[in-house]
Amino acid sequence: MPVLGSRSAMYQMICLNLHGLRLCEPKLISIYYLHIVLHDFPDSAACQILANLVPAMQRGKSKILVHEMVMWPQGNSSSATSSDILMMAMFNGTERSISQFRDLAERVGLKIAQVFRSPTTPQSILELELA
Repeated sequence: MPVLGSRSAMYQMICLNLHGLRLCEPKLISIYYLHIVLHDFPDSAACQILANLVPAMQRGKSKILVHEMVMWPQGNSSSATSSDILMMAMFNGTERSISQFRDLAERVGLKIAQVFRSPTTPQSILELELA
């Protein structure tokens, strides 16, 4: 196993795979990374995207990292609130609150294990795992 101290060793461990959002994932992957994907879709489609990854996950070994804008109860930037309106108008999507993300996760058998909130941007990374 390569030592993670060097950037090149870490990149050797990463394998990027394209995946259709509406297709079931057939193979075990350690980390699924969704960057600004779910906000384009209404709840039903966002649930389906997450649900399609669940069958290939293993408890304690697989994670889904959801990198999205999160609407917090207070202190949201004007870019976050305007993006919420834009997503609704253009795609029938939405910028979601942490409780809305929790609800999506729970509906498909996942839970939010950790939240990494940026102090300088409205984006956060939610770490999802099997419930």
